[in-house]
Amino acid sequence: MLAAGAFALAANQSARASAELTITVGATTVTYTDLGGTGGISTPGGPVGISIGGYQISVGAVTKPALGGATLPELDISSVNVSGGSTTTPLVITFSDISYGPTNGALQLKLSGNDISGNQTVSMSLYGGNSNSLFDESHLLGSVGPLGGNGSTFAGSLVGGVVNSGSYSLTETVTILGVGHTSLDASISSVPDGGSTVAMLGLALVGVGCVRQKLSGLKALVLG
Repeated sequence: MLAAGAFALAANQSARASAELTITVGATTVTYTDLGGTGGISTPGGPVGISIGGYQISVGAVTKPALGGATLPELDISSVNVSGGSTTTPLVITFSDISYGPTNGALQLKLSGNDISGNQTVSMSLYGGNSNSLFDESHLLGSVGPLGGNGSTFAGSLVGGVVNSGSYSLTETVTILGVGHTSLDASISSVPDGGSTVAMLGLALVGVGCVRQKLSGLKALVLG
């Protein structure tokens, strides 16, 4: 009876789990939780946002059920506006949710924005966790950047596969370093055609110099 009761409690805790967004500078972290279970989170204060570690930031984030679903994962860290900053200590935005899968397809990482003034660089990464726990970064699936800096407009993307027969978590991070003013959007989306069209388009854009990007390979997350 004790074992059965413990299992029921664990199941209920898992069912109540919601997406979470954290903002970290050095040893300071602020956490926002999707208490309504809608998949959407935003910092308080509207366009002004919050101040943390010398950075002023406003940000929104959305995932399932408002965007995408368990078998077609999508996460979007959007409407990011960052000013101030530091040349030595980055600001890190982390967005995580659980219970994706089963999936057998491709995911696209996209990072775009504008370094409005000053000199701030931006990078993003995607992690998968077979523990199906929030903020499990045990598997690096891919990264884009660093991009931006010196008042530039930037964009980069990467497509790769994720194969999973069970449930897993996804965690998206955006890292901003430098002093200035930057706006950006960082999204993860499912690619129905396996990504071949997007990949070919990306190569064409790079070939004519329209996109500046530094990428590390997107790896498949394969779980039994």
